[in-house]
Amino acid sequence: MYEFLAIFWVRVEVYLSETLPFYWSIAPIWLQLLLVGLLTGILGSFLNMAIWRVPRGESIFLPRSHCPVCKHILSPLDLLPILSYLLLKGRCRYCGTKFGVRYVLIEIFLVSFSLTAYLALGPNPIFVAIVTFLALSIFCYGILQHKSLDKNIIDKQSSPVFKREVRGSNEYYQVNSSKKGFTYIEVILTLVIVAAVIIPFGNIFLSSYGRVIKNKEYIMAFNLMEEKMEELRMVPFKKLKDDWHIYAKPSDGADGIYSGNHTGHFFKMRTDRNYFEENFSDIFITEKDMPRLAMARFKKTYRDYYGFSYEFYPESYKIFRRIVRLEFVDSKLEDKFEREQNIDRSLKKSKSKRKIKDLLKITVQVFIDSKTNSRKLEISRYRRK
Repeated sequence: MYEFLAIFWVRVEVYLSETLPFYWSIAPIWLQLLLVGLLTGILGSFLNMAIWRVPRGESIFLPRSHCPVCKHILSPLDLLPILSYLLLKGRCRYCGTKFGVRYVLIEIFLVSFSLTAYLALGPNPIFVAIVTFLALSIFCYGILQHKSLDKNIIDKQSSPVFKREVRGSNEYYQVNSSKKGFTYIEVILTLVIVAAVIIPFGNIFLSSYGRVIKNKEYIMAFNLMEEKMEELRMVPFKKLKDDWHIYAKPSDGADGIYSGNHTGHFFKMRTDRNYFEENFSDIFITEKDMPRLAMARFKKTYRDYYGFSYEFYPESYKIFRRIVRLEFVDSKLEDKFEREQNIDRSLKKSKSKRKIKDLLKITVQVFIDSKTNSRKLEISRYRRK
């Protein structure tokens, strides 16, 4: 038994000193702030309870959380930091007693200060020391000023009318003590334990979910590249052009899809090739992705080039951008591929290994720009005349 406890304690110590800090450090910042806010909000609620009970000699552990006036056991919905106060408009759900604003002010101040300090300092002993000192200061001030802070509750408790309604606080509490409820200590300990479990397993879930989303985006991007390659296979070799010479600066001197724009974004799209290739995409979701005239010209140019009408993509494809680039490659013709016969040997030698531009490198690039991913993917194929 002693050996088992020793091994168990070593594992707990390793978990608290190494494993949990590691997973906490790689957790998303929103998850860290959420847990810090929940814990400090519950701590603020606990301080409110302690400020009421300690001056009256009551235990902060038992009995369970209840209204100080009607003694009704509070449900979990009544113990939500800040939210319960706002939803109930600062009153008891059961007897209607109006509580002072110190309940919500302490919680809001502690949560906001803790989140600010966490963003500035991070999870370190200094942050914990500052929050602890602030909580103790609030507790001491509340103890000293509890009569003025809780005047409404004290006045309601001393009201003869209310005493007759509840038939004595002890009897009323005994009636409601069988109802389920929580102490703030239980809530805090539960949150700490849940946080210790959520952080590592939550990270595993989030990282796995993130990989699934990225893999889905990679598959969609690959399909977009293959789709464009299939479309380009149907275009005759002599007609092949890159997107710049199709849509912005046609080589035949015709107007591009951005003609008529003299300033701004679309002017640069038809005059600056680098700017065009950094911003152009043939993946559109709606007609409004470009000005009406430019979109009409794009659809006409697309139909003339590929031989079929353009179809818009679903909304989920708005994270992608696609562009086609072409590059002629110099190929060398070796002697053994010469088809000419009965020619002078010296002339044949001069013609061997001559450079010809009949090999075309087609590159399709797809850019992913989503909340979880920012990547560029490309594939290249070669076509010979």
